[in-house]
Amino acid sequence: MNKLSHSLLLIFFSLFVLAETTIPVQVNGADAVLAENIRLTVGSITEDDLQSYFFANRIKSAIKKSTNALGYYHSTFNYEIKDSILNLNLTPGPVVNWGSANINVQGTAAQLPAIQNLLANTPFTQGQPINHAVYDDYKQRLFDLCLFHGFQNARFVHSELHINLSENIATPTINIDAGSRYKISGIIYSGSQLSEPLLVSLEAIKVNDWYSRSVVAKQYKALLDTGYFKNVEVQTTFDHSNHLATLVVTLEDAPEDQVLIGAGFGTDTGPRLTLRWSKPLVNASGHSLASELEISEPLQELTTRYQIPMDHPLEHFIEWGTGVQNKSVEDTESLRINTGLNLHTSLGRWQQIIGVNLENEQYSQGDEPSQQTTYVLPTASWSYSAIADGGEKGFRFWLNMQTSTEDLYSETNFFRTVTGFKYLLPVGNNHSLITRLEVGILLNEDFDKVPSSKRFFTGGDQTVRGYEFESLAPRNNEGDLIGGDRLNVASLEYRWRFNPHWALATFIDTGRAYTHSSEPFRTGAGIGARWFSPIGQVSFNIAFPINDDEYDGFQIHISMGPSI
Repeated sequence: MNKLSHSLLLIFFSLFVLAETTIPVQVNGADAVLAENIRLTVGSITEDDLQSYFFANRIKSAIKKSTNALGYYHSTFNYEIKDSILNLNLTPGPVVNWGSANINVQGTAAQLPAIQNLLANTPFTQGQPINHAVYDDYKQRLFDLCLFHGFQNARFVHSELHINLSENIATPTINIDAGSRYKISGIIYSGSQLSEPLLVSLEAIKVNDWYSRSVVAKQYKALLDTGYFKNVEVQTTFDHSNHLATLVVTLEDAPEDQVLIGAGFGTDTGPRLTLRWSKPLVNASGHSLASELEISEPLQELTTRYQIPMDHPLEHFIEWGTGVQNKSVEDTESLRINTGLNLHTSLGRWQQIIGVNLENEQYSQGDEPSQQTTYVLPTASWSYSAIADGGEKGFRFWLNMQTSTEDLYSETNFFRTVTGFKYLLPVGNNHSLITRLEVGILLNEDFDKVPSSKRFFTGGDQTVRGYEFESLAPRNNEGDLIGGDRLNVASLEYRWRFNPHWALATFIDTGRAYTHSSEPFRTGAGIGARWFSPIGQVSFNIAFPINDDEYDGFQIHISMGPSI
């Protein structure tokens, strides 16, 4: 046997002997909580421990510590070894209960809602058994909350848990002098090529704001969300004599070029390939450039966007965009080239886009001759999102408007608007309803001159499930889809989340793209599953047309995206 094998055998034998000599501990006369606390404090006992001169003192100390911690100051015990089991026989005696608490925070910290809430909800319920860990935890939470909100000189004036054994009452006393609250004196940046004015525009806090750890996290998030930086580190230095805090921010700019290659599948598009290239920082003024190519059987699209921040790059910026799109869906063939300028503005939860685009579109519907049109397209859109509870509650509203007029040298006049909302409502633990409504209207002088991309079609996994993508719309005399000038879509879905990663759903959708109000709604219904994956929600649905003589069969819809 070589030396290595011999050493391993000795180690294994030692571990085996150690395991064999450990004896179980049985606690008698105590409830489950007290017994478990005693076992944890006593720890592992071996046969060798029983022979130790200090064993009796070890057991006495452990039981005193563990029983006192839960208020059993009058407990007595004895122990015996029987059938290779250490039996601890306990008489707990009367328990010490909480008395009236004396909790106080001095200074302006006591006016903060978070601290007021903690002061109003102490865990010291009079008449209930005490727990030393509860006292220690509450005391530390109260002190940490003062530090969290910027009271960096907070100190304990007096803190004790006084035990009156004659009355079996424990009186918790905590008195904290929070001192003065610190203010933000400034932010110091290093490591980035961005200009100082742009960095200042990214500040989520201002000089003389109250300092807290939450504002540090807020500033960290505000910088990271811009996409300008690969890494953000925020540290704080304190001027204790003047009660000031300075944030020291170390930045690492994002790589000059970023490339993303992705592949996916959707029942509306089939297999698709995406290639994205971006340059987050074109210059020190924070300009950015991105280009994306998406290829699928019905849709091939290349877009390029150049963004110029006007203030905060996520809240106020100008975007120049240009793109080419080739689309072949059902009876529609179109090739569209566009370019334009858009001003993006965030107003709290509101998002606003105002712009003008120049578009050229060559299109054909069914057997109709191919047409080509060029139009200047002023656009405006607004959206509002209020989403809470990790995406499990909230709603979203949107309104989009586009117009084309011969006064701007377009070849046709039309006005197109679409508005809608989506609402996710919890209806008990793990149950929710999702409603959606969308309406659109196209005002025009000559429908035949309106390009196909501005007409309305519906059907597919984002509209009326149970039907193919954009397969619902008016048809000409030959049966070819030509699109409509109005749109109505509504949906109701029930979802049961039976574990953190999966949910089951059932739904009904109805809608139509139409030109005459007499045209029927098409309705689809089905069931599905939701997988809450690490990269987002994936939906699997199977849906059927309901009472429809023109459409039969079923559709399987697979898509990825948030609930609302």
